[in-house]
Amino acid sequence: MTVSATTETRKQFTGNASYTTSTDFTAAFKYLDTSEIKVTHTNASTSVDTPYTEGTHYSVESGATAASVTIRFLTSYVPTATTEYVTIYRDTAFSQLTDYTEGSSLDAETLEQNFDKAVMLVQQVNNNLTDLYIAFSATNDFNTTAAAASQISINKADRSSKYLGFDSDGDISVLAAIAGLTLTESGVSIGDIVAHDGSGYVNSKTLARLSQILDSNGNEAIKFGTTASAVNEITVTNAATGNPPTISATGEVDKGIDFENSESEELLKLASVSSAVNEITCTNAATNNGPTLSATGGDANVDINLSPKGTGELNVDGKVKSINGQSMAQTPFMSNLILGF
Repeated sequence: MTVSATTETRKQFTGNASYTTSTDFTAAFKYLDTSEIKVTHTNASTSVDTPYTEGTHYSVESGATAASVTIRFLTSYVPTATTEYVTIYRDTAFSQLTDYTEGSSLDAETLEQNFDKAVMLVQQVNNNLTDLYIAFSATNDFNTTAAAASQISINKADRSSKYLGFDSDGDISVLAAIAGLTLTESGVSIGDIVAHDGSGYVNSKTLARLSQILDSNGNEAIKFGTTASAVNEITVTNAATGNPPTISATGEVDKGIDFENSESEELLKLASVSSAVNEITCTNAATNNGPTLSATGGDANVDINLSPKGTGELNVDGKVKSINGQSMAQTPFMSNLILGF
C-alpha cells in the first residue's frame, strides 16, 4: 500500500440532525492499525473534549488497516446537534518494532509497511508543526535568527504571572505589561476605569463623554444632558457607616438644584443662600403616622417660612388639627379663623 502525498491527518465534522448510526464519517488518511485512529467529541457550548473509544462510541467500518478511515457512531453517540463536533485524527506511535536480521528473508509487505509508517510519522509531525502550532513563516525576517526570535530563555520564576509577547526587536519575550497599556493588574483598583486617551490606555476614576446609562435590557435608565461651557454639576458623594450619602450642586457657589419635567418645565427649585446653616428635613413615618417637615440646622430656634408670591394666598387643603399644640376643635372662633391675615 502506498501513502499519498497528503498532509491530512485529521478531519472534523459538525453535528447534523440528518446523521444516523448508518452515516459514514470518512477521513482520507492511511492507518496501519485501528489503535492509531483517534476520535474526540467536543461540546461547542462548553468547550469540553471527550475522547471516544472504539467499540463503545464508534465502530471502524474500513477494516484493520486501510488507505482511508471510515467510522460509524453507535446509538446515542451520533453527533446530531450543531453545538457538537467530532474530530477524527491519526496518532501513530513513534516506534519501529520489526527486527531485520542478517541472512533472513525480507518480506516485501513488512518492509513497505515500515516505509509507510515512516512517511506517516513525517506527515503527522508536519501537520502538528504547520497546522496546529504558532510558527513563523519561512519568508519572515528577524533581527538576529529565527531560533533566537522564537526561543523563550527566561526561567520559570521570571515567567510567572507575566505576558507572552514580542520585544522591540520582534523576538518572543516575557512582558510585565502589554505594550500600549500603561497598567498592570496591581495598578487597577475596584471601580477604576480604563479608557483610551488617543495614544494608549490609561487608568482613571473619571468617566468621560458619558451620555446615558442603560439597564440590563439595553434600555435607557439615566440620561445626561449637556450645556456648552458648563461650570456647574451634580456631585454624588458616598458616606461611611452611620452617615447618609450626599447629592450636591457643585461648581459656582450657592446655585441650588432645579427639577424639571420632560418639557423642561420647572417642577421644583431648591435655592441656596451663602453661609447657610439651617434647612428643611423631611422625615418619613410608620403606619398610622404622618411624615414630618422639620426646621433643622445649626441655630437653636429655627422658623419655617411659607411665602406666597405677590397677592397669592396660603391655602390648606384639608383640616388643620392644631396650632402651637392647641387643638383647633377646642377653639371657639375656629369657624372664623383666617390664617395669614
